Amino acid sequence: AGLKYSMDLDLDAFSGFEVMYGFDNGDEKYLFNTVIASADLIYDITGQLGFGIRSANEGVEDPASPFGVFVGANKKLSVLAKPTAYVQFMYGMDPFNGFGDGPAAYNLDGYTLDDGVTDYSGNAAIRMGLAWDL
Repeated sequence: AGLKYSMDLDLDAFSGFEVMYGFDNGDEKYLFNTVIASADLIYDITGQLGFGIRSANEGVEDPASPFGVFVGANKKLSVLAKPTAYVQFMYGMDPFNGFGDGPAAYNLDGYTLDDGVTDYSGNAAIRMGLAWDL
């Protein structure tokens, strides 16, 4: 289940943004609420920011890692066969597609993170790379 809101802006730094809320109750142990925001910025850069809250279902002990946050950015380059450059920081959640699947985009099933309830629980990562659409 989820909601999505988009807006086009006429500002110098922003040309549009999108906010998504997702609620994942498909896991037997935990529920996961997420808020994900993407903004189209100057120089064709896309900024991404979000957080997640993991809570226990009835009869299950509280999660060891109840919170997750992430921040990311990507830009389509005009050199070297036009790859997409991306950088991402994640803690306690991983909302992005895996390597080879368009890693600058979100791994969504509807508006819910695909397998986001347990991904990166208690872990952190920094990713940087170039991805080509060949």
